[in-house]
Amino acid sequence: MATSAGTRLILLDANFLITLAQTSTDDVWLQSFLGSLGRRHTIGIPAPSWAEFLSGSGNAASAFSKVVRSKSGIQVIPFDEMSAIECGFIDQKIRAKTGNKKGASTAAWQKIKIDRQILAIAAARKVTAVYTDDDGLIADAEIIGITTIKMCDIPRVPQQLPLLKTTNEE
Repeated sequence: MATSAGTRLILLDANFLITLAQTSTDDVWLQSFLGSLGRRHTIGIPAPSWAEFLSGSGNAASAFSKVVRSKSGIQVIPFDEMSAIECGFIDQKIRAKTGNKKGASTAAWQKIKIDRQILAIAAARKVTAVYTDDDGLIADAEIIGITTIKMCDIPRVPQQLPLLKTTNEE
């Protein structure tokens, strides 16, 4: 996926996607998140995260899927050959650093492998950050030097309310 000059790529994992899909468009948190990105960022959804979201989000998936397909600034990113190469490097680095294949995670091995695919996509695309609340993914990302941002770390900028309410009474 190519991004234009000056545009940075961020990735959203499945738990972040589920929160977005369940959030009202006038929610302060959602507006703060989108406002913090502006036009400087392209939003990437790693294919493994997209699959997890689609399989576990029920009715929200259909509507949210339409939104994703309609926005040029949001793209699903495949796990391709470069990502596979990165995944091998990531696995070796985590094993070397922690002394075991699971690294710092206590999750099931299958989940860890999916998390590493997400991190490999991030490394291959040189993303600015991965937005996630997944502690295992965050721990592995820290080991390999990929920035993560939790939902609670997104500042909530309150909506500005009008000072005077106007009415159309005549």
